Amino acid sequence: MPVNIHLTKNYTDQYNCKISGSIVHQEAFIEELTKDSTDAYIDLISKLNGFYYIIYQADNLLYASVDHIRSNPLFYALIDDTLYLSDSAEWIRKELKIEEMDSLFKQEFLHTGFVTGSDTLYAEIKQLRAGESLKFENGKLELIRHYEYVHHEPQVYSEELLSKELYNALKKSFNNLVNYANGRQIVIPLSGGYDSRLVAIMLKEIGYENIVTFTYGIKDNKEAQYSKIVADALGLDWFFVEYTPELWQKAWASSVRYEYQVMASNGVSLPHVQDWLAVKLIREQKLVDDAIFVPGHGGDFLAGCDIPTFVVEKEITYTKNELLNEILAYYYTLSPIENNTDRNHFTQRIANMGPINLERLSAIDYADQYEKWVWQEQESKFICNSVRVYEFFNYDWWMPLCDKELFNYFSTLPLNLRNHRWYQDYVSNLFSKYYKNSLTNASDMGSILNKLRAFALKDTWCANQLKKIYRTLFKKGNLATSSRYPQVEYQQLINKGYSRNGIAAYFFIQDMERKSSCEK
Repeated sequence: MPVNIHLTKNYTDQYNCKISGSIVHQEAFIEELTKDSTDAYIDLISKLNGFYYIIYQADNLLYASVDHIRSNPLFYALIDDTLYLSDSAEWIRKELKIEEMDSLFKQEFLHTGFVTGSDTLYAEIKQLRAGESLKFENGKLELIRHYEYVHHEPQVYSEELLSKELYNALKKSFNNLVNYANGRQIVIPLSGGYDSRLVAIMLKEIGYENIVTFTYGIKDNKEAQYSKIVADALGLDWFFVEYTPELWQKAWASSVRYEYQVMASNGVSLPHVQDWLAVKLIREQKLVDDAIFVPGHGGDFLAGCDIPTFVVEKEITYTKNELLNEILAYYYTLSPIENNTDRNHFTQRIANMGPINLERLSAIDYADQYEKWVWQEQESKFICNSVRVYEFFNYDWWMPLCDKELFNYFSTLPLNLRNHRWYQDYVSNLFSKYYKNSLTNASDMGSILNKLRAFALKDTWCANQLKKIYRTLFKKGNLATSSRYPQVEYQQLINKGYSRNGIAAYFFIQDMERKSSCEK
């Protein structure tokens, strides 16, 4: 059974099992795996918590698995009965001498910032999806789900009890982080939002002491002002990394940037650059050393931020096409879709990801299917993939709000509380122990603008017009990142309706195609 494995990350190798990342109670898992038959592998994997990939080999059998959010990706290609398996899509691309991107997958990337399903930018190279395992036995390849984010609507519930259960789930999640950190310094990228605020609060609640927080961006931005208030209220050390156009231009012209883009994208995801410059400067200036970066990824998603407001508010039925069109209208908007052929193609790709078997959906069905798509695609490939920035600069990381304890908790939260507001109120109540004044989200647009946004999102045309207005008025943002691009071309893309991430995707594809051309 020809298998060619190439791993770039550090991993442990015990009893035919290679593990990169970390599993909660990893020793117990290894012990169980060695005394059970390989038939029990999927059952064992389904019970794991942590952030990892696993490759298990025995005789003519190989399993490869990624965790419930694909935090450590794996890629594969089956060519002439040989399986190529790696944590680097770039290694497979070079090994197989693949030069051209698939045109349709490239178009999807330009609209979303990632490639959906098992595909990558290169047709021959595939990826394991969140909660998925690959089985390769006697030359045959099979994909198996060991985890799926499925919501279970409770018939009866108590909000008071739900609040207590959430606190217990948070404590378990953060105890997992503390056990992993084992006294090392924890670094919180502290924004002005609720997720990183919750991370800081919970670490304070459970008494972890070795913590530092930081924020970045242009001088005196609102995110920095809010995060400083949070850090001071919790008694945590805080520092600021200032962004300027000159710093971005210099960093973006370096070879380090190209290396990072290839590593972080892996032929699937738009490389995260929001805090890339900050982490680069932190490493160069040795502001932290043996540290674990702990971002707040996952909180907004689990709290229902992605579910359209109108679904939570109205108990009516919806068609399958309404669901597909809503996902298309909201997540395929980094750049304009210019023809119906592409629109129909992407709608079909969304439908294939489900599969969505119901022609009419209740509000609960609609929300569940919508969230399931977001979990499998945007959350795992775009949001959580941003931890590559820490890996690139040789830092460790952990995502406590993506802990399986919290996934399990939120999978039973009733629909009418999955409106994001319930979660925000919960975090605000926790924070009120340390800060008596009201502190919302730094990016909150205010009550009138939020109502306008909620109304606009019910109509695709209105939503797109609002996005164009927002991009025109607020295109500079807090990060000064636009200075890394040719300004004439940048403005042309803004005028065509590209978002900031759409512009980033556009220039990224240009860079990769230029790189491929140079290799020929």
